[in-house]
This record gives sequence, structure tokens and C-alpha cells, in this order.
Amino acid sequence: MEEFSIRGEWFLPGNSNVSHGELSFSEDGILLRLSSWLPGSLIYAFVEFEIIHGISNTGEKITLLNNWPNEINTIKSNTVLRGMHLDNKDELIFHEFTFESQLLNNIIGITGFKKVNNNYNSAEIHYQLPEDIKFNINNIGTGVWVFNYDNSTINKPFDISCVQKISLQIKFNDLLSYEKLFEHFDAFFQFLTFVCQNTPSIEALFFHVIPKNEQEEFVEGNKIQILFTENRLNKIKKEDFVNIENGFLFKLKDVDNFDSKISKWFELDKVIEPSLNILFETFLKDYSFNENSFLNQCQALELLHRRLYNIKESDLRLHDKRLKEILDSIEDTSYKKWLSEKLNYSHEPSLRKRLRELFLEIDKVEIVKRINPDKDFIESVVNNRNYYTHYDTTLPKGALKNKQLWKLTIKLKILLIIIILKRMGFDDTFLNSNSISNLSSRYLFAFK
Repeated sequence: MEEFSIRGEWFLPGNSNVSHGELSFSEDGILLRLSSWLPGSLIYAFVEFEIIHGISNTGEKITLLNNWPNEINTIKSNTVLRGMHLDNKDELIFHEFTFESQLLNNIIGITGFKKVNNNYNSAEIHYQLPEDIKFNINNIGTGVWVFNYDNSTINKPFDISCVQKISLQIKFNDLLSYEKLFEHFDAFFQFLTFVCQNTPSIEALFFHVIPKNEQEEFVEGNKIQILFTENRLNKIKKEDFVNIENGFLFKLKDVDNFDSKISKWFELDKVIEPSLNILFETFLKDYSFNENSFLNQCQALELLHRRLYNIKESDLRLHDKRLKEILDSIEDTSYKKWLSEKLNYSHEPSLRKRLRELFLEIDKVEIVKRINPDKDFIESVVNNRNYYTHYDTTLPKGALKNKQLWKLTIKLKILLIIIILKRMGFDDTFLNSNSISNLSSRYLFAFK
């Protein structure tokens, strides 16, 4: 989002006394610098202010959420609502959001520029606005990629340009609370992060609100802008679009039946969130590595398997029967208790078995064949995980280190990405096509 600053009056809900100051939004976060401390609050007490109200010098209403003292007369905020005063987050319900980012052009891959001729003495540009693209998200709502263009310089005699813009609009089937709204927005934002293998910058984010209080001056369809601190990953900046595009997993124009893919993502996002968080952390630290990077990838795959695969009921019954027979054969109660604790999770599959089952899902994919996750590969993963977790000095060939361990880690990361794509509904034909060729070229060094 673009940086900005707003001067105005700031006060706590229900307090008529104000403090003058300036609100700034930048890469450093959201900061409110005051001329004096907020009337009605303890001076410089390190307590959180859930809500602060503001009125800008131009009359705009502003609400700051989740605020805490940062320095003398300075408050750091987590979220800004532009366009209204809110006394309680529960006052609002939402039914739609609009998301804008220039990066959406690169993600979708559709352009309206039909003809561009440029030679030494003339230039000709023809642009036709593409049709909007609609899609459905099962049990959640409908979305549309909206195409537009900015021709603000067309009428200038010495400076002519035309910029295509795309926004994403999602309208929900049900009215949503503040928390539920952000749960859905975050799921879509994580989808874009997964496709980009980095965090897209947000240029504008608007939410359509319906206040529960019927006396409120706002009505259905009223639009407020919500800004929040983005600190999860390294954001893609506009000047990096060309270079970073080479790292995209695919472009949406190449995806058939996008409705089912995005619907499946919303289902997966809830289930495999811990694995996704580990994966997204690597997007920030692609070229930063230590032993924990390897252990994290092992954990991401282990968590993925645990959440996607169910242990058979018959296997659980057999395990319980065996466990009971073993414990019943022990007379000493202290030994029995000790052994029972040790065997408490003995029904869980080993890392070796989990990896074997996961890799069987994707064994027809060409990049997976290049990695060749066979018995030796899995043994290497398990042995090195045991070494770096338990410092197992009995490892037959010694633990991998530095570059070799890094390569093994990258291969696990690729396998994790392919499994997620497979679970989203991408078939082997797509996974073997040029659509995801960027994945192998991005991590080419892991195969050398």
C-alpha cells in the first residue's frame, strides 16, 4: 500500500477531550505521533488501547485497532479503518471485499494490449479491455477478476501512457464478522503468496460493511478501507515485478476449472496451515540456510501427512489390542506406567512411512522423478533428521552438511509444493507441463 500521513484530532471512545497529532502509514508500520498524551488514559502506561478514534483535518473518520505505547507520545497500531468510527469490532458485519495490486496482472497473465508497433519514427498501441473473469468458491461466495485501465495521460501532448489494472472482488454468501472476514481474506492472500512464492504488495484493500446498529449513518454497500501491518514475509515491490515473475508457480490463465482449484485451496488452507507457514517462511529465506531449515521442511511434510491421512480404524484397534496385551504382561506398576507413556504415540506412522506415502501421490510428475525420492532418498532424510534432532552419531555415512544438506532441503520443499498442487486438483498433465517450469528453473542449483 502507498505510504501516507494524516493530521488530525485523536481521542478515546466516549471521551470528548482530544490530542492533536499525525498518523503515518509506511514500511515501518502504523504510528500515531501525538502532541500530548491521550486524555482519559494513564500517562505512558504500557497498556493496550483496543480502539482509538480520529478525525482528520479534512473531516475523515478514522478508527485505530489494537494500539500500544511505543515511545513518549507515540502509539503503534495494528490496523487502521478509514471511513468510520467503531466502538466495538462486533458492531460490523461484512459481505464483500475488494483487493487491488498491480501484481495481479502478472499473476493472471492476461493483457488487453493487442498490438504494439514501435520503430525509429512512429509508435502505435492498440488496447482492448479484457472481459472480467468470474469464479465460485464452494460454500463461501463468488469472485471476479475486474479489468480496468488508467489512461490519465492520454490527453497530454508530450506524455501518453495506458496502464492495465486488475482488482479482485469477492462477495460472500453469508454476512461475516470481522474475524471471519479476515480468515477468508487471509486464505486468499496465502493463495496468492503460494503462487508468487513471495508476498504480494497490497495497493488498496476495501471492505463493504453493514453496521448492525440500524441508526448508524452507514448503509449496505458502504465501503471502508482497512490497512494493517504486513510483517509475515518480504513483500514484492513494483520494481521487482519482472524479475520475481520468473519465480511464479503458474499463471491463472493456464489453469482450467479455477473454481474447483480455489475452492480446494480454501479447504486445504484450514487443514495444513502449519505446513504452509513453514513453507512461506522459506520464501523469505530462500538463500539463507542452516540445519533448522532442513528440520523445518521435515516437520512441514510430517504435519501435512498427519493432517491429510487418516489412520485406519482397523489398525488402531489392532494397535490397542497389542498395547493392552503388552502392558498386561507386566506386573510391576512402575514399569507398566513408564512403558505406557513411552508407547502412548506408538500408533503414529514413522517419518519414513509418512514420506513414502506422500511421495507415492506424485511419483508420475517429472520433477519428482528428477529428485527420485526412492528408498535411499527417504533413508537420507530420516537419518539426517535423526542426527540433527537427537545428535545420532551412529549415522552410517555421516550427516550431510552445508551445500549437500541445503540441496536435500530444497528437494523436500519442491516435493511439498507439488503435493499441495496435487491436493488442489492439478493433474499430472498440468504438473508436467511448461506451466510450472519455473519451479524447476528457480531451484536448478539443487539438481547440480
